[in-house]
Amino acid sequence: MNNNDMVDVSIVGGGPIGIHTAIRLADAGIGVTIIEDDSIIGEPRWCTGLISEDVFDIFDISRDSLQNRLFSARVISPLGNEMKFVNRRMKACIIDRTKFDQELYNKAKKKGVRFLLSTHCFDIEKNSSHIKLSLKSNNEPSYLYAKLCVLATGIKYDLHSKIGLGQPSQFLDSIQSEFSTKDVENVEIYLGSVFAPQSFAWVVPVNSGVSRIGVSTSSNSYSYLMKLLESDYLKDRVVKTDKPKMVKRPIPVGTIRKTFADRILVIGDAAGQVKPISGGGIYYGLISSNIASEVIINAFKKSRFDENSLSTYETRWKKKIGFELTIGLWLRDSFSNCTDEQIDSLVQLCSQPNILSVFQKYDYFNSHSKLFKTLIKKPAFWSTIYKIYKILSGESNINMEQQMEAIIK
Repeated sequence: MNNNDMVDVSIVGGGPIGIHTAIRLADAGIGVTIIEDDSIIGEPRWCTGLISEDVFDIFDISRDSLQNRLFSARVISPLGNEMKFVNRRMKACIIDRTKFDQELYNKAKKKGVRFLLSTHCFDIEKNSSHIKLSLKSNNEPSYLYAKLCVLATGIKYDLHSKIGLGQPSQFLDSIQSEFSTKDVENVEIYLGSVFAPQSFAWVVPVNSGVSRIGVSTSSNSYSYLMKLLESDYLKDRVVKTDKPKMVKRPIPVGTIRKTFADRILVIGDAAGQVKPISGGGIYYGLISSNIASEVIINAFKKSRFDENSLSTYETRWKKKIGFELTIGLWLRDSFSNCTDEQIDSLVQLCSQPNILSVFQKYDYFNSHSKLFKTLIKKPAFWSTIYKIYKILSGESNINMEQQMEAIIK
C-alpha cells in the first residue's frame, strides 16, 4: 500500500444517511468515497416515505421529492372501533424516496464525493494506521484503504460481526406495495392480531389515486398483507393487480451493542437508530449523521481516530435520542403483549375528548416521549391503563407509575 491508495473516509452504504454524512464531510474538506451494492442510488425503493416536513429545513435537503402533505389519521382497533384525529400542526408528508436519495446523490457528486456503485464490501479489517476494505465489482476483487470508515449499511450487518459490533436483538418482518386506490383521504393504521400481530398495518395516500399499503409484524407479513387487502376495509377501495410489486425487508428493533470502534463509526439503521414504534429511520439517522460528521471532523483536526476519541459519538447521539429510543421500546414491548381486547380499550381511551385533544393540539411526530409525558398527566389515562394491564401483568397502578417515573428520570 502507498499513500495514493488511501482515502480520508470510506462510507459503506449509499442510502440517505450515508450520503448526508458524506456531504457534511466534503463541506469540511475531507475526502469521501461511498461504496454501494446497487447500481442506481435509491433503487430498489423500500420506504413508506412518511417524514416530518421540518426534516427538509433541519438537514438542508430540497423539497423536490415531496409528494403529499398529511394532517389526519384513522386508527382502527381489532374490534372495529376507531380513533380519528386531525392535526394541522403535524406537518407530516410523503416523499418519493428514490428522488429523495438521488437528490442527495447529485448534491454529493457536485461536492466531489466519489461513488463506487455496483460494488460489494465483503470484509473489513482494522489496522493501527488504517481500515482495509475488501471489495468486489463485476466479480473483480479489489481493496480500498481509509483513515476512517463509516458503516451506513442499512439492514445489512455482515460487516458488524467481523469487528465485534453485533446487530439489533430483534427485527420486525415488513412488506409494502403501492396500489391504485379510491376514497383514501387519511393515513389509516390497523391494529391487532388479524392484520398485524405485535405491530401495525398502514395505508398512506401518496395522492388522490395511489396509496402505499403495508404490514409490519413478527412474521409472515405477506399473508397478513393479503388478509388486509381482501378485508371489508380495503377490498372495494384497492384496484387489484395481477402481480403487485411487493418489497419485503426486516426492520431493526433496538440498537446494536456499540456504535464505535477504532477508526469506525456506525450510523442509521446499521446502528439500529430507528423509531421502535413506527419503524421510521430517516429522522434519527440524519440526527446521528450530523453528530458523526462533527466527531469525524474533529478527529481529523486532531489526527486522532482511536476508539476513545470516537466514543463521544455514542455519548452524544444517546443524549440526543437515547430517551426517545428507550421510551419507544418500552411502549412497543408493552403494546406487543396486549390482547385484541386490550388494544381496543386503548383505542377507545385515546378517542376520549380529553385524551384526543393531546393528539390534536401538539406536534409529536418526532417525539413519542413528549406525547407520553403529556398523556400520563391525564387521570383518565392511568385509570384505563390500570384496567387494561391488571390482568396482563398483575402490576398495580402505583408500580406502573413508578416504572414510568424511573424511565423519565
